Amino acid sequence: MNITEDGIKKLHQLFYQKVDAEKSGQYRTIQVYISGDDYIPPSPEDVPQLTRHMVDQIRSSRITLHPIELAAMLTGG
Repeated sequence: MNITEDGIKKLHQLFYQKVDAEKSGQYRTIQVYISGDDYIPPSPEDVPQLTRHMVDQIRSSRITLHPIELAAMLTGG
C-alpha cells in the first residue's frame, strides 16, 4: 500500500466530514493550539510541506526499516 498526500487528505475527509464537512479533506487555514499543553502545532502555511515530507520519509523508510520499526516511527514510539 502506498501512502500519498491525497490518501491522507481522503482519510481526513472520511473522519472529519461529520464534524465540519466544508473543511474535511483540506488543510487547515488557521493556527491551532492544544489546551493544557505548551506544544504549538505547525503553522497552517507549513502543514502541506510537512505532509509531503512525511510521505517522502515513509517511502524511504519502508525500504530500510523493519515494518515494526516503521510503525513505531509513524506513531512517535
